[in-house]
Amino acid sequence: MSNVNKQRLAIVAAIGCGCAALMVPVIGVISAVAIPNFLDAMEKARQKRTVADIRSTGTAFMSWVVDQQGTELPPGWAAGDTLGIDQLASQLVPSYLASVPATDGWGHAFVIEVLGEDLSATPLLRISSPGRDGFFDPQRVDGAFDSFEYDRDIVWQDGFFASFPEGAGSP
Repeated sequence: MSNVNKQRLAIVAAIGCGCAALMVPVIGVISAVAIPNFLDAMEKARQKRTVADIRSTGTAFMSWVVDQQGTELPPGWAAGDTLGIDQLASQLVPSYLASVPATDGWGHAFVIEVLGEDLSATPLLRISSPGRDGFFDPQRVDGAFDSFEYDRDIVWQDGFFASFPEGAGSP
């Protein structure tokens, strides 16, 4: 290889190394901005899925209550009970819902509580999600909360959200 070609190769290598040295910080800055936004979007999607699942299940339940002829609770239901998904699904599937979701957007089981003595009672049923952290807040405050507070409980009761992210509103 001639000296001229060696010099050209050295210049190209130097330029390539310089470009690579500039690209690393640029990629780092882009990553520093994009990754947190992506993670926040994922959490927001999980929260929205949870709200949608609770809303559809709750609406189906209220439709089922309206269609009942009597006021007796179904067999195996009593005030103060926590229902399994199968117990609720036995009343709602397939007439009101194709299936009752068992878990929220974060993979935590929904908690379904019977509150009333019969179908005419108020309150009657509560469906809750513990949020991202998986723990129910014993000091829960009802009402809207900032939608970026992913650890907050999401609670539906008798046709309305009692505790919900802003923007979710009530059905």
